[in-house]
Amino acid sequence: MLVPIYYFDNDGYFACEGKAQKVKSGQVLMPDNATTVAPDADLLKTHFAKWNQELKTWDYEAKPTQASDFEGVHVSHKSQSPRDIELRALIQKLTKDNSSYRLIRGSEEEGLWWGVEAIPQKTQDEKDLEQAKADEQKALAYLRSTDYVAVKLAEGVATAEEYSEVLQKRAETRELINSLRAQQQALQAKVEAS
Repeated sequence: MLVPIYYFDNDGYFACEGKAQKVKSGQVLMPDNATTVAPDADLLKTHFAKWNQELKTWDYEAKPTQASDFEGVHVSHKSQSPRDIELRALIQKLTKDNSSYRLIRGSEEEGLWWGVEAIPQKTQDEKDLEQAKADEQKALAYLRSTDYVAVKLAEGVATAEEYSEVLQKRAETRELINSLRAQQQALQAKVEAS
């Protein structure tokens, strides 16, 4: 007769359900790392079950629900235990498009692991530098979009009077670009100094 048994990995975490032979004497032919005590199926949805060898019961650890739950935790890259596979999937899910935490991986020398680290928040100078760069790109895009005016004037097929407003705005845009570049240099120096 076959009876259900519950396997756990080398760290004691529930791995899967299986079957074992029950002999006439009532004894179950148990493999290593298994028990006849079933983990709570409802708790397994939100928790990892870990076999407590002393008490012969399952202890439960809540599964991570946010990236910060992984701070200081190293999940083995090599392990193929169901728990570690799920933890790696959770790390990827919880750090994807996360502006506060990012996925990190340990080197071969460190043991090949996955974890998270907080993304340092940008200083006001760094934000201002990014904005100045974006403003410069927008101004350059305007110049590129009106380059046809300069070509028409150079070829003599148009007059400066026809495009006086565009020419005035192009001149103002070039001044703005020069100002933004000077601002970027000053901000870059401040960022590097801090």
